[in-house]
Amino acid sequence: TAVRTQHNAVMVAAQLPPLTAGRTYQLWLQHNDIVVSGGTFQVDFSGHGAIMLAEGTPQADVYMITEEPVGGSTDPTTPALISGQGASANIKIIISGLHAQR
Repeated sequence: TAVRTQHNAVMVAAQLPPLTAGRTYQLWLQHNDIVVSGGTFQVDFSGHGAIMLAEGTPQADVYMITEEPVGGSTDPTTPALISGQGASANIKIIISGLHAQR
């Protein structure tokens, strides 16, 4: 779930397995053919994790989560574990407190 206010957004993931040492999850935002990183995050033992997206993070047509080396990558290096228009079991976008699923 990504909660977006006027100035920032928080992405919350659920039901992701904890990763081995040296690995992290990375959120990707795609608009047209441009893919940018939304940052990296870890999950707890129950599979929940969160990341605060930087102010000014662009809106995206497609959201993806990949498994990457700790510290993240400049481009995705593994296939997307989760990908969609923001609407999947594990990625939901909540915009400006409207709680609208994308």
